[in-house]
Amino acid sequence: HVIFRITETREATIVHEFVSNYGGKLVSDFYPGYDSITCKQQKCLVHLIRDLNNDLWSSPFDTEFESFVFEVKNLLIPIFEAVEKYGLKKRHLNKFKKPVEEFYKKLIAESSYKSELAIKYRKRFERYQESLFRFLEQDSTPWNNNMAERAIRHLAVQRKISRTFFEDVAP
Repeated sequence: HVIFRITETREATIVHEFVSNYGGKLVSDFYPGYDSITCKQQKCLVHLIRDLNNDLWSSPFDTEFESFVFEVKNLLIPIFEAVEKYGLKKRHLNKFKKPVEEFYKKLIAESSYKSELAIKYRKRFERYQESLFRFLEQDSTPWNNNMAERAIRHLAVQRKISRTFFEDVAP
């Protein structure tokens, strides 16, 4: 299900009021307002990949960061191929828990980076360790929030065209 609420701001208190009693799984972007919500969460890997790509494009000579992104790609591609082939079934995705653990051990816990971007993403992977790969452990948990993004796309386009957005124009 996709639920959205139009508000004047995106303050964390609004998010907390809206989902305070939610007991399901929240699939979200990396907005910090979601961090202290107590329900189980899956962070959108599309948002993570987009951020990695943008930073890679903006720093083409940062070879350490490039190597880090390459390792992230090597971790994610086989997982996404399995999702494409078998769907979001724990029995097929469970085998990727060990590669994820090895990734965290080798590239997050045991690596010391000099690149500001590599350090930034190591911290991000540490911070969201519990919610980046939850979809491997639970059936039918999507690894992205594409459904929600598509559901609000027409509103985002309207906001972009009008450069403003008011609640009274929403259907």
